[in-house]
Amino acid sequence: MSSTGITDGPREPGSRWPTHAILRAKATHLAVATVLGLAGCAVTVEVAIHEMRIHASEQGSAVSNIVRDRWGNQRATQIEQILFAYDATFVSAAYWAEQVFEERAAPAPEAIDTHPRDETAERPAAMSPRQLVLLDIAPLHANPLPDEGYWTTLGLPNPSPSDVVMAQAHVHPSAALPRATVHVLLFDKTRIALHMVGGTKSPGGDRGVVGPGAIAEGDVPRLVAAWNGGFQGTHAPDYGMYADGQQYRTCNVGLASIVAFRDGRIQIGQWGRDFDRITDEMLAVRQNSVLLVDGGKISPIINESAVFGLVNIGDTVHFITWRSAIGLTESGDLLVATGDYINQADMARSMQAAGAKYAMLLDNNLPYVQTVLAHHDPDGTLQLSNTRSFMSASPNRFLTGRYAYDFMYLTAAPTP
Repeated sequence: MSSTGITDGPREPGSRWPTHAILRAKATHLAVATVLGLAGCAVTVEVAIHEMRIHASEQGSAVSNIVRDRWGNQRATQIEQILFAYDATFVSAAYWAEQVFEERAAPAPEAIDTHPRDETAERPAAMSPRQLVLLDIAPLHANPLPDEGYWTTLGLPNPSPSDVVMAQAHVHPSAALPRATVHVLLFDKTRIALHMVGGTKSPGGDRGVVGPGAIAEGDVPRLVAAWNGGFQGTHAPDYGMYADGQQYRTCNVGLASIVAFRDGRIQIGQWGRDFDRITDEMLAVRQNSVLLVDGGKISPIINESAVFGLVNIGDTVHFITWRSAIGLTESGDLLVATGDYINQADMARSMQAAGAKYAMLLDNNLPYVQTVLAHHDPDGTLQLSNTRSFMSASPNRFLTGRYAYDFMYLTAAPTP
């Protein structure tokens, strides 16, 4: 019995709750309800911010193009700088809400063998196709997340688990912002053929050079994947492109260039050093800024806006936004990456971590960052799917109509 006459011990059957116990119970219920309510609000806010970012970027890109056409690149870039500043605020708010209130279960790794194969060893002529070389993914910070650092085939349209044409991995380049994610696809160089397509508007529409803007009909049954090309021609007029038998824009010395050869080879390098002219052996060429990764090393000028920025105007390299890139490993396998909540240095470091010996930027912002995979049903039906949730554009846009912007796609290489 306490000095107030209220019993602190167990209640007798049929007795009333002690007053302070009732208050504690109510306070506990209120606290639990408040935490659950805040958690629900945080999740709702995080989802809302994510959707807001997607729609704002898509609408903003359309507005930016109108401004750029009417008042020039300088004014458009000034507007973009303001929009990206607000976007970075939204990113920080989403991360705060996610970390404070939302707990996410760590996904179970579905890793596949990451030991590189000896490609120089002799193989019997009847042996199955070359195995994809899967290099270890270097961690970019001390506390890697559970979903990064390994290659997996889960959900990818490989012929079978033992016949790996492609693999995928996640890299989180920022310890300060774990929401930043780069998704990397790795394709077996011997199983693919690379194609590039000019759009009906870009990169050569202002010069009267119009592309087909669609995947060739004959390639659809063998389609593997497709993704966006580089900066628009009017935004970056110095970035060259040759494809479809046409010179959309002149190739210039010093720029990062990806080249698809008629014999199936793919190379990435610097124009004027690794390639000096378009030859009959080349099927297509696309330039875009300078190399992110060169000979396995990150470019020392990765943060220089005058080199990587939009037509040398403004600062696009530090924006936290959506970005895409392409690269080649030491063994020549193809890397295709898309990232969200990242700046330019994040993309470069992620490509290097995934094994890129050479890598180059493709494009920034929505709706220009998109990668789709082709799933062929047994009855021949083709299903295309986006690889990331933020890709709200239709995955069929590379097939239907005449797409305005250039893009790239893979087909299954002809069987020897």
